[in-house]
Formats: sequence, C-alpha cells, structure tokens
Amino acid sequence: MLTPQEDDVDAHALRKRGWSNSCRTRSPPPTGHQHHRVCVHTPSRCHGARPRTRTAPRWMTRYDEIAGITSTAPPTSEPAPSTAPSQLPPGCVTGTPGETLPDGWALPGPRPLIDATRNQLDDPHHDYPAWDWIIPTGTPIYAVRAGTVASTYAWPHNWWEQGCTTKGVNGCATCGIGITIVDDLGIRWTYCHGSDLHVTPGSHVEAGTMIITSGNTGRSGTPHLHIEIRTPGGIQRCPQPLITSLYQTGNGIDPRTLPPSGCSF
Repeated sequence: MLTPQEDDVDAHALRKRGWSNSCRTRSPPPTGHQHHRVCVHTPSRCHGARPRTRTAPRWMTRYDEIAGITSTAPPTSEPAPSTAPSQLPPGCVTGTPGETLPDGWALPGPRPLIDATRNQLDDPHHDYPAWDWIIPTGTPIYAVRAGTVASTYAWPHNWWEQGCTTKGVNGCATCGIGITIVDDLGIRWTYCHGSDLHVTPGSHVEAGTMIITSGNTGRSGTPHLHIEIRTPGGIQRCPQPLITSLYQTGNGIDPRTLPPSGCSF
C-alpha cells in the first residue's frame, strides 16, 4: 500500500505570519457554486513556528534562503513555540459542506481563508511533489474530489513533541491524523496533519464533504494542511496548479496532466 511521505513545514522561514480571528460572509458565488458562512483566521503580523533538529533536512536551509532569513543560532531538537491559535472560534466548524465547483470539484478549505493566504498557492514543497497550506488548527478541510475513503490515519500526536527525531521512533506516524481518498480514476488524494477525522474507511464522500479539521499532528512544524496527489502507478503530482485553478477560475485540471516535478526543491 502506498502511504503518505513524511512531511514537515517551516512556517517561520517561509513567511513571518500569524493569525487573527475573522468571521465573514462571502458575496453571492457564481452560478453552480454552493455558498455558506464561514469563520476563519486571517494573517496578522505574528510569527509562525517550526522545529529544527541537529540533523535538519536541507529544505529547512532552503526555506531560509527563500525568506531571506539568516540564522546564526544552532538548531535544537525542540520545536519552536507557535503563535498560531489552537482552534477556530466556537461554532465556526459546523459540518456545513464546502464550496463545490462545476464538474465535481471543490475547494480544500473556506474561500475567505484562501483569499487571506493566496500567496501560498504556488509555494514549493520540500523534497517531493505536494502542497503545504499553513492554516490554524480547526479549519474545516473538504474533499477536493469525490471518491472512496481508502485509508484513515489516527496518530493524534505531534512528531517533535513526542521526540520522534528525524528517523521516527515510538510508533511515530508522519501523517498524524489524516485520510486517503481514491477517486473513480484510481487517483489517490491524501490529506495530513489534522486534528479530527470526520469520515470512516470504506465510505463514499462527495467533493465538498468535510473530511478532517486541520491540526498539527504527525511530522508537522506548525498547524497546516498537507495535500498529496498520486496518479495510478504511484506518480506524485504537483497540487499547486490545480488548487490555483480551482480558486481563481473555478475550473479543475485532470490530475493526470499535472506536473510530476517543479513544485519542490
């Protein structure tokens, strides 16, 4: 069975960002789009967080280069404290379906939050094709495409807080709380680092179904959503062009045509 690759995100070096609360109602969406009120966190000026280890992967250094940050302090084995909120305001996650788009597509999260973090849409991922979306714990995450739940992952701990090191010990699981959905073309959609699961193995989910709420479990350095797309044959594809197209135009892209490289370093 194919399993999600290990993931970690360096929020501080990607951008200096934090979060403030905001509840808003979207203007009427285009025809064919579902509409609902959501409560989200939008960026303020606080710092993100990340762990460093004595054997820090090369992508941590690369994130520093992208952000123009020079660090003279030696890395430690403990994660930096996070200024991101631990959860969304009460009552904001209600199980309401996400925004569905034509031809069976959906956004992975609330549009107002994507509006506030759209500069992340083309962010590269470390080491292999995938996308990390830095968002606060408790954000509703929706299935981008319909399919059958092939696997769920339920390790409720944070990799660094459990002392997993870079190699993984004590039953550490890289995805944390997450899910893999297989669509009707055999494409595998994996969502990692959640705080709660909302579906069960073997169940069918439609695009726009809330499948997890985001978190900071597994090999994660700050609250975020990790998305992987694998087409038949186990080929990993870059999600960034698809998510960007869904957000900007409402149109999907056949995942089999997404690039297998060029979105990592």
